[in-house]
Amino acid sequence: MLMFSRLKAAAILGVCLIGLALSALAFTPADRLPAWAPHPHINLGLDLQGGSYLLLEVDTKALIKERLDAARTQAVQALRAANIRHSGLFVRDRTLAIQLHSEADQPVLERALADFLAAKSEGPTAAPLYSTTADGSRLVLTMTDQGLADLTSRAVQQSVAIVRRRIDETG
Repeated sequence: MLMFSRLKAAAILGVCLIGLALSALAFTPADRLPAWAPHPHINLGLDLQGGSYLLLEVDTKALIKERLDAARTQAVQALRAANIRHSGLFVRDRTLAIQLHSEADQPVLERALADFLAAKSEGPTAAPLYSTTADGSRLVLTMTDQGLADLTSRAVQQSVAIVRRRIDETG
């Protein structure tokens, strides 16, 4: 027969009683539980909650930055191809400013950027993406509101198409 000292037997009995007391808390209504007791709350996954919701949002700042970076790259290429010297290209908010050394180079730059400036947005209205203003030896390209709205709409459509394609693959 297995013999335990009275201290070990009391410790085993005490642990068993504590276990029974804590397990009894699981059957007690949540409003009657003491403050020190853990409140049983189970977070259900999407499959148990009854579905999922998907919210798509376009980061317009990132979209504008991406488009203006591309415009800056194209402007640099056009300046090099036309052999036009410039003081700098500055991107700020929704504008790209090109500072030329000479005011006489501005018409040459506008001809070099003609294809780029004639580009329309790929949205429902096909509005011009940029408007230009000339101020002496400075040419400023500003993204139009309608062009930006078309870009945003197209980005949402692409995102929906990607999500739909991924979900339809898995059923």
